[in-house]
Amino acid sequence: MSLWVDIEISSGDAGNVAIVRCEGELDMSTAAKLIEAFDRVGYQRPDEVQVDLRGVEFMDSTGIGCLTHGALAFQREGAGFDVLPSEPVRELLKKAGLEDFLAYQAE
Repeated sequence: MSLWVDIEISSGDAGNVAIVRCEGELDMSTAAKLIEAFDRVGYQRPDEVQVDLRGVEFMDSTGIGCLTHGALAFQREGAGFDVLPSEPVRELLKKAGLEDFLAYQAE
Protein backbone atom coordinates (compact mmCIF):
# COMPACT_ATOMS: atom_id res chain seq x y z
CA MET A 1 0.00 0.00 0.00
CA SER A 2 1.07 3.58 -0.36
CA LEU A 3 0.40 6.89 1.32
CA TRP A 4 -1.50 9.76 -0.29
CA VAL A 5 -0.75 13.20 1.17
CA ASP A 6 -2.59 16.46 0.47
CA ILE A 7 -1.88 19.93 1.88
CA GLU A 8 -4.37 22.76 2.26
CA ILE A 9 -3.50 26.14 3.77
CA SER A 10 -6.18 28.65 4.62
CA SER A 11 -6.31 32.02 6.34
CA GLY A 12 -8.99 33.07 8.76
CA ASP A 13 -9.63 34.66 12.14
CA ALA A 14 -7.33 32.10 13.78
CA GLY A 15 -4.47 32.91 11.38
CA ASN A 16 -2.96 30.58 8.81
CA VAL A 17 -4.04 26.98 9.27
CA ALA A 18 -2.35 24.15 7.39
CA ILE A 19 -4.18 20.86 7.01
CA VAL A 20 -2.14 17.82 6.02
CA ARG A 21 -4.44 14.95 5.00
CA CYS A 22 -3.12 11.41 4.67
CA GLU A 23 -4.70 8.20 3.42
CA GLY A 24 -3.25 4.71 3.23
CA GLU A 25 -0.40 3.28 5.27
CA LEU A 26 2.13 5.33 7.22
CA ASP A 27 5.21 3.19 7.73
CA MET A 28 8.91 3.04 6.93
CA SER A 29 8.32 2.90 3.18
CA THR A 30 6.00 5.95 3.08
CA ALA A 31 7.16 8.15 5.97
CA ALA A 32 9.28 10.39 3.73
CA LYS A 33 6.08 11.71 2.10
CA LEU A 34 4.78 13.01 5.42
CA ILE A 35 8.14 14.54 6.37
CA GLU A 36 8.26 16.29 2.98
CA ALA A 37 4.74 17.62 3.57
CA PHE A 38 5.78 18.98 6.97
CA ASP A 39 8.80 20.65 5.35
CA ARG A 40 6.62 22.30 2.68
CA VAL A 41 4.10 23.46 5.27
CA GLY A 42 6.90 24.86 7.43
CA TYR A 43 7.89 27.29 4.67
CA GLN A 44 4.40 28.84 4.95
CA ARG A 45 4.90 29.58 8.69
CA PRO A 46 1.36 28.52 9.74
CA ASP A 47 -0.15 29.40 13.10
CA GLU A 48 -1.65 25.93 13.38
CA VAL A 49 -1.06 22.55 11.74
CA GLN A 50 -3.74 19.88 11.66
CA VAL A 51 -2.69 16.40 10.58
CA ASP A 52 -5.78 14.53 9.41
CA LEU A 53 -4.98 10.81 9.62
CA ARG A 54 -8.58 9.60 9.58
CA GLY A 55 -7.86 7.88 6.26
CA VAL A 56 -4.78 6.04 7.54
CA GLU A 57 -5.47 2.32 7.85
CA PHE A 58 -2.09 1.34 9.32
CA MET A 59 0.70 3.16 11.12
CA ASP A 60 3.84 1.80 12.73
CA SER A 61 6.52 3.29 14.97
CA THR A 62 8.00 5.16 11.99
CA GLY A 63 4.73 7.09 11.75
CA ILE A 64 4.98 7.93 15.44
CA GLY A 65 8.46 9.27 14.76
CA CYS A 66 7.17 11.45 11.91
CA LEU A 67 4.39 12.89 14.05
CA THR A 68 6.76 13.55 16.94
CA HIS A 69 9.21 15.25 14.56
CA GLY A 70 6.41 17.43 13.17
CA ALA A 71 5.01 18.30 16.58
CA LEU A 72 8.39 19.35 17.95
CA ALA A 73 9.34 21.34 14.83
CA PHE A 74 6.07 23.28 14.66
CA GLN A 75 5.86 23.85 18.40
CA ARG A 76 9.41 25.25 18.29
CA GLU A 77 8.11 27.77 15.72
CA GLY A 78 5.12 28.64 17.93
CA ALA A 79 2.51 26.82 15.85
CA GLY A 80 -0.21 24.60 17.27
CA PHE A 81 -0.13 20.94 16.20
CA ASP A 82 -3.14 18.62 16.30
CA VAL A 83 -3.57 15.08 15.04
CA LEU A 84 -6.99 13.79 13.99
CA PRO A 85 -6.47 10.01 14.11
CA SER A 86 -8.19 7.04 12.55
CA GLU A 87 -9.05 4.27 14.99
CA PRO A 88 -5.84 2.27 14.27
CA VAL A 89 -3.74 5.43 14.75
CA ARG A 90 -5.61 6.33 17.94
CA GLU A 91 -4.92 2.87 19.41
CA LEU A 92 -1.21 3.09 18.57
CA LEU A 93 -0.91 6.57 20.11
CA LYS A 94 -2.62 5.33 23.28
CA LYS A 95 -0.30 2.33 23.52
CA ALA A 96 2.71 4.61 23.04
CA GLY A 97 1.42 7.05 25.67
CA LEU A 98 1.53 9.96 23.23
CA GLU A 99 -2.07 11.06 23.08
CA ASP A 100 -1.50 14.05 25.37
CA PHE A 101 1.75 15.12 23.68
CA LEU A 102 0.22 15.07 20.22
CA ALA A 103 -3.01 16.68 21.48
CA TYR A 104 -5.23 14.76 19.12
CA GLN A 105 -8.90 15.51 18.97
CA ALA A 106 -11.61 12.94 19.44
CA GLU A 107 -13.69 12.38 16.35
